[in-house]
Amino acid sequence: MRPYSKKHNLSNDQRQWGILFFYPKDITPRRSIEACNNRSNFSIITVMNTQLLGINTDDEESHVPFVNK
Repeated sequence: MRPYSKKHNLSNDQRQWGILFFYPKDITPRRSIEACNNRSNFSIITVMNTQLLGINTDDEESHVPFVNK
């Protein structure tokens, strides 16, 4: 299964913090700003034993151009 289509159950991660990252569309200015901020802080997020989960309502096919880019 591709990482961007993985189904996730938050109840499986009760021993770990999580950040839910909601975004409207791939390859948009707002998504880019938020993603860059998350990337810049990823080492801190990782050290704090925290997962970063991106959530979006688009179907799997819509993410293919973004993943390929």
